[in-house]
Amino acid sequence: MSYAIQYDFFESNDEQSLLKQEIALLKKEITNTRRGLFSRHTEMMKLIIKQQEEIDKLKNMVTSKKEVINFTIHKKG
Repeated sequence: MSYAIQYDFFESNDEQSLLKQEIALLKKEITNTRRGLFSRHTEMMKLIIKQQEEIDKLKNMVTSKKEVINFTIHKKG
């Protein structure tokens, strides 16, 4: 037994098909936007972590210099 299958080579242009195409396009755009936001968020978090490390390093440098200055002052006095 054989069945005849007719494939649609062209998409229909009725209102329902056009709406389905538009929804598919919107879903793709939303997915791309979401991926872009997550990518930007990841890059921003890397920058924040780097800045926090630099702040901590500077705090340590200032604290260690302050201790040296205090030690020097107390030593002379």
